[in-house]
Amino acid sequence: MKQWVKERKMPLLSLVLVGMAISALAIVMGQPEPTAAAPYLGCSPNGYIFKYGPPTQVQGIDMVTGAGSAAGSIPGRQFNAVGYNPKDNNFYGWDLQAGVPIKVSSDFATVTPLTFTGYSGPTANLFSGDVDEDGYYWFFTVSGGTTTWYRVNLNTSPNPTFVESGSTANPTGSEGTDWAFVPGTDNLYRGMDNGTNITIVAFNRTSKTYSTVGVVSNITASADRNMGAVYADPKGNFYMSSHGSGKLWRVDLGDTPPFTAVELDAADPNSNDGARCALASVPTDFGDAPSSFDTLIADDGPRHNVGSFNVFDSTAPLMLGKKIDIENDGLPNADASGDDDDHEGISGGGFVDDERGVTHIVATPGSSVPLNVPAYVTNASSQAAMLVGWIDLDNDGTFETGERVSAGVAAGFSGYKNLIFPAPPAPYSVNTYARFRIFSATDSSPAATSQLPTGPATGGEVEDVFVQVGTYDVSKTANPAEGSTVDPGQTVTYTLTIRNTGPTALNNLKIDDNLSDVLDDATVQGTPTVSPSSAGSANVSGNTLEFAGDVGMGGTVTITYAVKVKDGGSLGNAALNNFVLAAHSTSCHPQISDSNATVNDPDCKTNHRVNALADTGSNILLPLLVAGSLIGSAGAALYLTRKRLSLSN
Repeated sequence: MKQWVKERKMPLLSLVLVGMAISALAIVMGQPEPTAAAPYLGCSPNGYIFKYGPPTQVQGIDMVTGAGSAAGSIPGRQFNAVGYNPKDNNFYGWDLQAGVPIKVSSDFATVTPLTFTGYSGPTANLFSGDVDEDGYYWFFTVSGGTTTWYRVNLNTSPNPTFVESGSTANPTGSEGTDWAFVPGTDNLYRGMDNGTNITIVAFNRTSKTYSTVGVVSNITASADRNMGAVYADPKGNFYMSSHGSGKLWRVDLGDTPPFTAVELDAADPNSNDGARCALASVPTDFGDAPSSFDTLIADDGPRHNVGSFNVFDSTAPLMLGKKIDIENDGLPNADASGDDDDHEGISGGGFVDDERGVTHIVATPGSSVPLNVPAYVTNASSQAAMLVGWIDLDNDGTFETGERVSAGVAAGFSGYKNLIFPAPPAPYSVNTYARFRIFSATDSSPAATSQLPTGPATGGEVEDVFVQVGTYDVSKTANPAEGSTVDPGQTVTYTLTIRNTGPTALNNLKIDDNLSDVLDDATVQGTPTVSPSSAGSANVSGNTLEFAGDVGMGGTVTITYAVKVKDGGSLGNAALNNFVLAAHSTSCHPQISDSNATVNDPDCKTNHRVNALADTGSNILLPLLVAGSLIGSAGAALYLTRKRLSLSN
């Protein structure tokens, strides 16, 4: 008996270890992959104004609203002729108290005195400078009718190296004490007081001469014309801040002169110099309702500085819907689709359909009932927000206070909010427009504090929506039939059918098919098909199939797509449940409760149950785990029994 136990002792222990190993393997394989950190995006979109003392006080400037806030302090220095180097994210300029060039970190915490190797020029009365995209620092002095310029290479080590200097005739005008490099050009730009208004001039880095760009016709007050700080961004916008009034102005250099500057809110006056990272976009979201609704920036149109914009996934902490993109100006058009059709994106080629916070609004002809409009909002910030909407109920081409409704949005909330608009003064008979904005509770701009349909705001987003008068019907079918059971690996094909049942065509119609309870158990196969193809387009974004297109009077559009059920071990809740979200006039209009949307009409949803787990692929781990545990337990018990028997003998 002792011999039997001795010969089989190791195999039995091995069974125990195998069971434990299988259990451990299952646990390890179930662990998620670590999430990669988002790449560093570079430099701040803010501008900075320097007011030298000492100490030099630094004010950050919101380039959308013009609002200023304390950003830092540089003790013991009179910092001027400042430029921002995008190659190393440091500010460069002169300490006029000590008469030395200095480097200041972008957080204003570290100040490093420098030596410009080979430089023997002036060290006093240096008020103007900037750094170009190649890392060259340009600064100048003015004496009589001459500008003397200097160029320093900041890329050399251990010290920056003086490259060259020269003189050129001053441009027409005076009191233009700063210049800014504009990316994509060969020029540094100045705003010069010509005695009546402002003339923008360009200093060419190759020819080293000035040329006149154009006159800004609407800056005429003498207190506004002393431009002490100027900035630029990669969209070709040139910003000027007045020493006298503190006002910030924006000019689009792509416009045809004479220019009309957009006046932003005033920061503190008496600034000494300005600088910003010229390669940093100023991420701004605009609207696209017709021009009568004051959509363009020239009309003080609604615009939001998209705070903490993530260029890689087109999101921000506070937005309407689940995506956001940026524009350089409002994009008004007849069906409020200018933002939808904009392919500019932040890098000049991207495309994001961010107009799905409110997909669309359709009012029944002859109806006077209040419109119930669900809006999806994302507030991933730590501050509360306010959702505000307007519908032009009286069709006068403007949004008015009596047409406004609002709803609070808690910090951390993402989901639907329901807005109920007043009944129109007359039954719905013609198309009209709506505007939606979401503001942060910390935003002190007049647009946010007074809930205005126009003006700049810090954070948030604006969406304009075409409100159409008509009726239509939406239904959804599936193959295999709705209610049936499907197996892992099986393909399910869905068909959405949209029928225009009203007296008018429906343009830029948007339909969302909620797949959040489908894609936990299945994956989309191929690309959705729209028939007729000329009607529009459909794609799956996240957990939603999105359709946008036109359905003519009496017309029908179908959208077809397929999903494949995952292997059994990869399943979620083993069910495929989804529903279509459509406008107020349809049976697929969502019901909102606790931030969630549901649809009750069975024609608007499909449900499938997924069969038992298949014993293939990763699913073999479950039976192996059970078998290994059972074998291991049984083996251990048998070994202990044999051991006791052997001891008793």
